[in-house]
Amino acid sequence: MARGQLVAVMLVLGGVLMSVMSDARGADQPPSSPHVPLPPDTPVTNPAAGVHSVGPFRVFQPKKLKLPLSFEYPENWIAGEEAGRESRYQQVIILGPRNTVNTYNAGLTIRISPPKQAGGDYGSVDELIGWRRTQLLNAGPSEVLADHPAPLLGLTGAELEVKSETQLSVAHDGPLIDTTLRTHMLVVSDGVRFFEFIYSADAQDYERLHNAFDHLLATLKFQ
Repeated sequence: MARGQLVAVMLVLGGVLMSVMSDARGADQPPSSPHVPLPPDTPVTNPAAGVHSVGPFRVFQPKKLKLPLSFEYPENWIAGEEAGRESRYQQVIILGPRNTVNTYNAGLTIRISPPKQAGGDYGSVDELIGWRRTQLLNAGPSEVLADHPAPLLGLTGAELEVKSETQLSVAHDGPLIDTTLRTHMLVVSDGVRFFEFIYSADAQDYERLHNAFDHLLATLKFQ
């Protein structure tokens, strides 16, 4: 895969990711990217510290978007908001710690979009998560770890977890480093819009930081 193609795919994997992903259907490509190095003074958890807790947490307070939900996230992770210009979506990207080889930030993505009948790109949860599955599997050698229906708070949904082997660089023009990523996502619908909840991290950090995703879902409230 060419580097430009890889960069586009990685926009969703963290969030942040994940990704969120570049969309061949013409959707906006979010400018945030989890593999862009953060400034040296960015107050995120040291990935080498070995801590198993990602708390304390704070309630997300949107500054630009009016979101139909609330949740908590690690208070020392960095949150940003985006709204689509051509494609209709709202999205929160939350960047966490950098991996030890300095190629990727763990992170969370919350993305809200309308269904096809309301001007969106997808007609069902299955269609949306199918498109995300295709993007993740096309990023490089991959293994599907979970792929099944998964309702959330009474809403119809699906769960997908994928481990991907890829190459990322510390800098835009730096040497490529083998990096294994794991992405965990839930996609649900309330009949009016789709909600995507995505966690992605270097495989070495995945289990240690997964509590950030667990806590987001545990504190999630639809309004």
